[in-house]
Amino acid sequence: MKNITNPVARIKASLAGSLILGTVLLLLTPAQAGVMSADEQNLFNVANDDRWHDKVQALLAKGVSPNVLSFESKAAMHAAAEGGAMKNLTVMLQAGGDPNLLDGEGNTPLHWASAGSGGITVNYPAARMTPGTTFRDCEECPEMVAIPTGSYQMGDVSDGVYSKELPVHEVMISRPFAVGKYEVTFAEWDACRAADGCTHQPNDMFWGRGTRPVINVSWEDAQEYVKWLSHKTGKPYRLLSEAEWEYVARAGTTTKYWWGNEIGTNNANCLDCGSQGDMEGTAPVGSFAANGFGVFDTAGNVWEWVEDCWNDNYEGAPTDGQAWMNGNCHRRVVRGGSWVNFPEYVRPADRIRLDPGLRNSSYGGFRLARTLTP
Repeated sequence: MKNITNPVARIKASLAGSLILGTVLLLLTPAQAGVMSADEQNLFNVANDDRWHDKVQALLAKGVSPNVLSFESKAAMHAAAEGGAMKNLTVMLQAGGDPNLLDGEGNTPLHWASAGSGGITVNYPAARMTPGTTFRDCEECPEMVAIPTGSYQMGDVSDGVYSKELPVHEVMISRPFAVGKYEVTFAEWDACRAADGCTHQPNDMFWGRGTRPVINVSWEDAQEYVKWLSHKTGKPYRLLSEAEWEYVARAGTTTKYWWGNEIGTNNANCLDCGSQGDMEGTAPVGSFAANGFGVFDTAGNVWEWVEDCWNDNYEGAPTDGQAWMNGNCHRRVVRGGSWVNFPEYVRPADRIRLDPGLRNSSYGGFRLARTLTP
């Protein structure tokens, strides 16, 4: 641009530029224009570097909101996550930042924290983790999704003919928790093995490892993985209780399957379920649609170990969502059915028992839960 030295000419050029800018801004809504106060702009500018952590804290102490979108449709939290500034992201979330706030690309801050920063741990109150929030506590950790609290009718609500699923009873899920978005995969199990946290090397049956659900693992093996992950992250990982598992699998529905009363086609990996690959082994996790809670593969693929001891029916079962630790603890409950089972076994109400030491099972795996403490 030509350097204008005449003072009058400079004023005229400045006014012309202001008019052009003003015209552009008039064409945009405030949200599109990303109207920020000076302090909000300062917070956005320093959020992406933890070396400015004191400055971020000072601005938040003044009441500056971390939820305001910039002209580029990103908030200070997105900038922090993209820049790997986990200290800044954490303090902004603790100050009222919305973990579900979407940027112009439709991504949350926690998406960028996981994708851009290797899944580095972000600590913030469970109260801020609204249902549907997804997160990882470490790079090798399974992706988790926060589950809404509520109540439901547990058991055979469709037919009422299976004594092991009766009596139907109300269960209240009141403690906040998150659940594995997918079944634990071979890649996640192998990370535990590499860290000497898991002793067993399960056979993949030549189907491949990676994103396929880990198989040939016992209830005892699953507990070893839970212990390792809890120690690694400092978070309370565990297996789901049987009541939690059915609550998650139903996802607010009362039908035979979460998608309806008929098995349909391409809804699950099970025998005669009308999906590509029937009886060809496990499918990579997430190959079928998620249920209403955003959780995949609760029907079919692999049976999933839960915490509970076996009881022949629900007489005297807990109604608060806790694991039932009385009964035959030489047998543990598995849920969800698998690739070798007919549709009747992939109903959310179905339940069977297995020896907790059983490893020789190409149809058995597990899913994680994590208690969310305030």
